[in-house]
Amino acid sequence: MIKSLLLLLLLILSTQAAQAKVKIPAVYGSNAILQRGVPVKVWGWSEPNANIEGVLQGSNSHEHEKIVARADKLGKFHLVFKPKEAGGPYTLSISDELDKAQSQNLFFGEVWLCSGQSNFLTSLTEEKLLADATKEGFSPTVRFFAPEPHLNTAPEYDNDTKWQAMDEKTAPDVSALAYYFSSKLQKTLNVPVGLLLCAAPGAKVQSLSRMQGLRAFREGRAALAEFNTNFPEAGASPEKLDFPHEVHRILMEKGSEKNKEDLEKLKGRSFLLFKSATSIYNTMIAPVAGFPIKGVLWYQGETNMREPATYLSFFTGLVQDWRNVWEIPKLPFLFVQMPPFGERALAPNLISVGAIFRNIQSKASLYPYTFMVPAIDSCNNEKNPNFHASNKKLLGARLCNAALATQYGKPAVYRAPKVEECQLEENKVRVTFKYIGKGLKVNGTALKGFAIAGGDKKLHWAQAKLDGDSVLVWSPEVDKPKIVTYAWDNNPEVNLFSLDSLPVDPFREELAVQKR
Repeated sequence: MIKSLLLLLLLILSTQAAQAKVKIPAVYGSNAILQRGVPVKVWGWSEPNANIEGVLQGSNSHEHEKIVARADKLGKFHLVFKPKEAGGPYTLSISDELDKAQSQNLFFGEVWLCSGQSNFLTSLTEEKLLADATKEGFSPTVRFFAPEPHLNTAPEYDNDTKWQAMDEKTAPDVSALAYYFSSKLQKTLNVPVGLLLCAAPGAKVQSLSRMQGLRAFREGRAALAEFNTNFPEAGASPEKLDFPHEVHRILMEKGSEKNKEDLEKLKGRSFLLFKSATSIYNTMIAPVAGFPIKGVLWYQGETNMREPATYLSFFTGLVQDWRNVWEIPKLPFLFVQMPPFGERALAPNLISVGAIFRNIQSKASLYPYTFMVPAIDSCNNEKNPNFHASNKKLLGARLCNAALATQYGKPAVYRAPKVEECQLEENKVRVTFKYIGKGLKVNGTALKGFAIAGGDKKLHWAQAKLDGDSVLVWSPEVDKPKIVTYAWDNNPEVNLFSLDSLPVDPFREELAVQKR
């Protein structure tokens, strides 16, 4: 009898032990890079109301910190360790009365969240840059965390992704843009660098937005209303779907207008959710939301290009909401402007989808703590580049320069010259610029890409001449210029640069514009 009771007790205890699993999110897993210089916020799950002990142990005995907490009634717990300087390795151990979870080989350094769409994911191999990167070399303390894209109607709070070192084994498939950003940042700061690669092919800004953030503005509420119509049971019964990679391939390689039949064949729940609000936030961002980071790198827009009227609201709404999620009011957003694409126009035109969208992005860069790097010269003036043709080595360096200049106080230049004022001088227009640094230069013998129009708003290619730090623009076909444009095309030819080799930002301006 006593023996039977002992066996029953052992069985009960073993069953409880099996159920009482301490779990920490994958983003805190072994080999992770953690943000230096800020409180180390860690969360996880255990038994409801369990007593939790967390230990962060460095390689030296004095680098030992232990804290205790208590899980809530749902089993979630939060631990906050003191800020740490760059370095490592550290071991993170979290335990309750019955179980223990541990992550090893952790380093502290600089962590950046990389998001957007496929231009942030195109690999070193796809960009034909693997040999260049291999020659440049890899650091064992540059590491990345790259969840596999999929879709869900409700937020996910963890995944099975693992941190990986950027090395010769992983390099062929690693993001080219992320490699060049992180390589330069690591070499400049001499600290470990971690990248959360949370981008998805063809992602719309709406799909990368959080439900609570979308409720804050009119366009967001309209997107949520459409989502609720298409997925009325989402809250009670989440729907997890595979990512429609074939849709992305058709959109990027063939274009949506010419391949409507191909897209029609693929329509279904997955395609519908792919286009919906929150679907990619739920799977790519929600599992890492709150993980301490330095800032956000963003390369996105192609899928929203034909929606310029709402993009500014969606983008700035996302920026503000992510700042709320991370509880970092000045969380920096560094983003890439739309690069050239498509056939080059033979005649100037006021209505250019790409130019209008770039202008919206320029306006977005005025949002506080938001910084834009130019890409209008990133396709080497190709006559018909596709959406993936931008030079990722160039843009990675520019993103890094933006980070160095705005976040680390380093003498780096990233901001493109912008039009400041247009003034009429007889039948010519004098265009002045701001953010020109040491001055302006022309790459080539004559300025290209300028056009002017009179009262009829019919643009004509214009002659242009660099005159000190301003440009004189004129055309024998326009007596009284009213409108001036530069690089106002999907794929313009550009050759006006700052002496720091940054291209002048495309513009369309009415005359007598007041100084901004």
